[in-house]
Amino acid sequence: MQELLTPHELARYLKLNHTTVIRKANKGEIPAIKIGKQFRFDKDQIDKWLFQQTVGRPAQILVVDDEPVIGQLFRDSLEKNGYHVTTIANSLEALELVTRQHFDLIFLDLAMPELDGSELFRRIRNIDKQVPIAIITG
Repeated sequence: MQELLTPHELARYLKLNHTTVIRKANKGEIPAIKIGKQFRFDKDQIDKWLFQQTVGRPAQILVVDDEPVIGQLFRDSLEKNGYHVTTIANSLEALELVTRQHFDLIFLDLAMPELDGSELFRRIRNIDKQVPIAIITG
């Protein structure tokens, strides 16, 4: 049976603002069904659409380590395999970046100035509960 989502339900599912979902539906940027004056979203169609949006897109990986040589090592290794890697040495800047951009995987150093890795981990989890995080330490 077809599962239809309201704009609020879809916004929670996609982790978007409700008005963003409505705007994208109005522009035809997201698959939607219009019932009267209201939008509904078929969950199966949304899942297929999400898959199509990510196929062929390299994974976005964030490496947070206060030692630049470690970040460069990760970058060199991962970019050779087609991943897009962002490295950052400052934990507060990393937290700001996570609020603005989605990452598919985060490597996080445990021992850092400003915010240590465990506190940064907790704060990232408050922003994105799904992103896989690998803790690294020297």
